[in-house]
Amino acid sequence: MTDGETIKRVLSGDVEAFRHIVERYWRHVLALVRQRLGASADVEDVLQETFIKAYRKLGQLRDPARLRMWLMSIAQKACVDHVRKRRGSVLGEEGAALAAADGASEGGLSEEVRRVVESLPALYREVVMLRFAGGMSCKEIADYPVS
Repeated sequence: MTDGETIKRVLSGDVEAFRHIVERYWRHVLALVRQRLGASADVEDVLQETFIKAYRKLGQLRDPARLRMWLMSIAQKACVDHVRKRRGSVLGEEGAALAAADGASEGGLSEEVRRVVESLPALYREVVMLRFAGGMSCKEIADYPVS
């Protein structure tokens, strides 16, 4: 079943059809969340929150072909929100990305790689995370809405 067909079924009331979306994309979303949050115990919560938000807002997705990128965008925002709540203060996008990079070494990156990624400007750091943690193609990243 294509993403478009699945979305139509979900929007017409077939709640069970959303399971296909979760099964198809959870690994990609999980990789991005782990990259952003490191080995945090809250990774599973943010992953669930991402799919709950996606389910609630599925009717707002205009192009089913962009479902994966849309999910990744929701996951990224959920991670930023999580970091802001955890730190107890409002951080800018760059601060949230740095906080996520702080936990990256726990998520499998070497200290040297973490430092290099952390030293990149926020936009480039985001591109690296989308490509290697999120598994997005260069074309998908090019079409990705920059925050």
